[in-house]
Amino acid sequence: MSLDLAMCDAIRESLQTAFPSVFVGLPHDHERITMPAILLNLQGTSLLNSPLWTGTLTVAIGQQADDTTVEQHIAFVKQVSEFMDTLEIDSDVVQIYGYVSKSSDNVNEERHWNTNLTYTLGYGPKP
Repeated sequence: MSLDLAMCDAIRESLQTAFPSVFVGLPHDHERITMPAILLNLQGTSLLNSPLWTGTLTVAIGQQADDTTVEQHIAFVKQVSEFMDTLEIDSDVVQIYGYVSKSSDNVNEERHWNTNLTYTLGYGPKP
């Protein structure tokens, strides 16, 4: 498993514990996505001659517009954002060295509320 996917998997486990009724998925899951959903994507870059990596983590939050109001979506995004502000992972494979919130954007597609939260991560293999 690549380091990026291992980090996404560790973050997924943490999010799934905090939001047990929400689908939390990775880029290569072969599962049917149900709403509400949190989808994770991490694009990383290795630092030269080092086990350390930096990456851009996208936390895509989606809800069905027919089942929720925009106010409910805003409240859910706030809950996920606050959770991410205090993110801790428990992994035997990877660890986070630091992260900062970078940006967010809102896109409504078809009948879905979609918000993407973007973070810059410093991470690496667990020693």
